[in-house]
Amino acid sequence: MSSGVEHPEPIAVVKAYRRTGGAVVTIERVGRPKRRHCVSLKRYNALREWTLAGRHPWRWSGGFMRTSMTAYLWEAAR
Repeated sequence: MSSGVEHPEPIAVVKAYRRTGGAVVTIERVGRPKRRHCVSLKRYNALREWTLAGRHPWRWSGGFMRTSMTAYLWEAAR
């Protein structure tokens, strides 16, 4: 059952997960090849802070360092 409304596709998908001593971030952009970067835990934490909305109690326990994340980016509406 379709409502006739088109849902926009994200312009980029950012996936990140922790590895020993660092993290891996994969960026998939529309029309470009997939890029994989090894980053420090400091940058991984900054990326998680940037993508989180609101305060979460588990953030303060260090639990955020043990999980992976996926963020979808859309073009801003004009």
